[in-house]
This record gives sequence, C-alpha cells and structure tokens, in this order.
Amino acid sequence: MPADVGQLYVWWRTPYGLVTPLLGDNQIGVGCSDQYWGSYIELLRPDGRLVQVGHGLMSGVATDPSGRHVAWLQGCLKGSQPNMVHVVDLAAMREVTRFGEPAESGLRGFVRAGILIEKGPGFVVRSLDGREVRHREGLEGVAGNRLLVREGNCLRVIELGSAFRTAPFGCGTPPLVALSPDGTWMMVDGVAVDVATLARHATLMPAGTHEPDPVMFPLGPKQLLVKVYDSRYRTIGAAACDLPAGRCQKVPVPFFGPIW
Repeated sequence: MPADVGQLYVWWRTPYGLVTPLLGDNQIGVGCSDQYWGSYIELLRPDGRLVQVGHGLMSGVATDPSGRHVAWLQGCLKGSQPNMVHVVDLAAMREVTRFGEPAESGLRGFVRAGILIEKGPGFVVRSLDGREVRHREGLEGVAGNRLLVREGNCLRVIELGSAFRTAPFGCGTPPLVALSPDGTWMMVDGVAVDVATLARHATLMPAGTHEPDPVMFPLGPKQLLVKVYDSRYRTIGAAACDLPAGRCQKVPVPFFGPIW
C-alpha cells in the first residue's frame, strides 16, 4: 500500500476483486477546486494482492454494472486545463479509452449506457465508443440505472432506457435525499419512501440522534449508512438503516475521515 495513503472509505465489488479509492494524506482541496481529492485507485485481488490502477487528483470513481471496467476523472492542475476521464479494463489491466472534459466537470457514475459526466447545465451519458446523450436535468444522485434529478425546484427519480419517471416531489425547500443502492427506496429528510409510489413509510431517525445524513457506503441493496449527531452536534456516530423494514441500528464503532 502506498506510504502516503490516509484511509479506505468506499469500495466496489467486481469479479476481479475490490476496487477502492485510497485517499492520500493531506490532499483534500488541492488543485483547481476543492471538489477534487488526491487519491490512488487500487484493486484488491481475491488472492490478496493489491494492484494500483490509477493515481492522481480526482473527481469521481465508478465501476460499470458488470464490474469489468473502472472509470475515473483526473482533475485539472490549472483552471484552464481540461479534465481527463480514464477507463481501465480490469480483466486485462489496460486502459481502453480516455477523453477530455471541461474544467469543473465531474464523474458521477457508470450505468449500462455509459459514464455519467456532470457538466453544466445538466449531464451527459457517454458510451465507451464516444457517443453522448445530453440530459438537461441537474443530477443529484445515482443508484444503478436510476437517477435522482432536479427539474427546476423539484426532484424526480428517472430510469435511463425506460419510461419510468416519478411524479415531482421535494419542490420548494430542497430535502435531504439519498437513493438506496438498488434505486427502489430512498430516504427523504429521515423518512423511508418507496420510489415506485412515493409513499412515505417509517421515520428512520434513531432515538437520541439529530438530523440523519445519508452517506455513500456499500451495505445491502435497500440499505443506507447514515451519519448521526447528538442534539448538540458534538458526537458523530453511524447507523445502518433498512429502508423497507423502517428501522436503523447504530453502528457500535464510530467512523472517521473523508466519509463525513
């Protein structure tokens, strides 16, 4: 493992092992914008070997749904320079494509149709052969092939490649929303909501906590890890929330670092 690595804080399971960005020590906010972070991308193979896939100043890492490819956006060193998206085939451990994107763009996910690149206004879906489809909505979240998007001052969940679109919700004051990893549930201001019907279910705020804040961390397909505070914002803890069951269980060991 590189000597200047800080923490492992998220990973993706693939047929070739675990893919994870490893945050470098004291590299948050370096470069042309604080949306970029210094990191290594590593593949932990099933035999225990750690293989470096990439290294640099990044804004977004994602694997495709099959786990065959990993993509990341390498941030610019100066505001006038473009970003560069790299895509590596994990089976062959070789780069299959790279392409430039405007400064301040970000990589938000990897869906069946291609890579989600956020660049204003809206976002594009870029396939590996270079074709792009532009979407004018603001991209707020990604879960599989479902996206949480903003239209004006309202939110919707849409599914790429299908006619699935929820009714608008969250209009006016923006709620705190996170999609479950499979895109079938979401947490809206601490309440479990069925995406298909927008029906509100159980309130998920654990007792003795204040303002739960969903964070991206791989749990079950319908689960979210939530960071929680006490009423005076002094103690940070974590809770694993099962959205269909409508319950959360505090994680006994606190989390620290960039996940917050």
